[in-house]
Amino acid sequence: MIVGQLKKIPFDKMIVLPAVVFVVQSIPWLNARFRLRALVPLMLLYVFITLVKSERRFMFAKERFAANCALIGYTMYSISCIILWWRFYGRYPNNLVASRIFGLFGLWVFIDLVAENKIREIKTLVLVLLGSLFVASLMGGMYLGVEMNQNIMREMVGGAASNVDSMDASLSGVGGYGTVYSVGLLSPCILYAATQVKQRILKLFFVVASFVFFVYAFRAGFSILMIAMFMGFLFYAGVFLIPNYGLNITFMLISVILLLFFTMYPQIARAFTSPLVMLAEALENPNYTARLESIIDNISGSGGVGSSYAMDRTGLMWLSWRAFLQSPYVGVLDSPAAIGGHSFVFDYLAKGGVLYFIFLPISIFCHIFYLKTTVYNLCKKSRLLIGTYFMTVLIVCLLNPLESAIIYYSFFLILPGITLFYKDSVLNKSKYR
Repeated sequence: MIVGQLKKIPFDKMIVLPAVVFVVQSIPWLNARFRLRALVPLMLLYVFITLVKSERRFMFAKERFAANCALIGYTMYSISCIILWWRFYGRYPNNLVASRIFGLFGLWVFIDLVAENKIREIKTLVLVLLGSLFVASLMGGMYLGVEMNQNIMREMVGGAASNVDSMDASLSGVGGYGTVYSVGLLSPCILYAATQVKQRILKLFFVVASFVFFVYAFRAGFSILMIAMFMGFLFYAGVFLIPNYGLNITFMLISVILLLFFTMYPQIARAFTSPLVMLAEALENPNYTARLESIIDNISGSGGVGSSYAMDRTGLMWLSWRAFLQSPYVGVLDSPAAIGGHSFVFDYLAKGGVLYFIFLPISIFCHIFYLKTTVYNLCKKSRLLIGTYFMTVLIVCLLNPLESAIIYYSFFLILPGITLFYKDSVLNKSKYR
């Protein structure tokens, strides 16, 4: 098929279904049970329609194999997480199941649209999802720490909020930890993407969105997220000033090393606390100011009881590692007290051992294999954006128990979709076949 015929392909109106799913999923005060009940029928309907109608005429053999590997790898990883959670705790929460399902759906949508060469539809969905996160971030930044947000949290837990629920509400704003981490890690990526896109209106939107995401994430006051974001901005600044891929990889490694270094030895980063406190006060976030002051007090030895959590992070990771060494094959499934609880990677190893953890690298490898066969061919600079974000997420998962930043649509849809707006992006897949 020639390029002229490709332009006559009508716009796929069926993307209304995933667009509705993405918008509703981005409304942060809707609980996981409601999202599952309301959106699973729409997701199943879209999957059924694409299975029946999609011809995948632009999907060559290697891409088909890579796409199947990505879907199977992620599904196996998700199932292993749910089974492990159930064996370890005797139950699994709705938000865990919902995140896996929505992540799988996002991956399916992107694979199907790329297979049909529907680049316009991918761009549309990316803008819809970014717009939804933008609105959620605006609301989260405006209502962070106020009584309205705590009322929302009380409604989410059925009218009775504990102190922990209220604390989570005041820290996270309108939305949960996963929402805050997702938009926070996207902030430097979108700012860098603004330098690569063609349209001025997109440049402006990406810049404004990056700023709103940053303010929302900063006001939430998560220390690991803050360090990861600053390292992301540092890396992309180096990439922008020196556009050499070999040196860019060096910048990536330096950023990762600094991220680990400042996290493991927070006393080295003490020079940054004063400007951060000033910024926290300017953004009216007393929670983050208190967290910074507790770190300073702990470093100086003047902190009271409960102020040493920042310095205990490495100890908690070592606790999980020692538990893993005790049972490296299947994990310590009958001993929750032996898990440190402050690192997704180490906790995953301790809970399930190699038997369960192996599905995570398999899923990562399969997805990267798919990206290499499709997205990287459509845009040469896409691997820089996706690879850097993915590396940052992995570091966050190493230093934090939160893993949901991986499963949201950032990695599966937003980042590869954004690169299709780049100046050097290929308009259709026929040009590299």
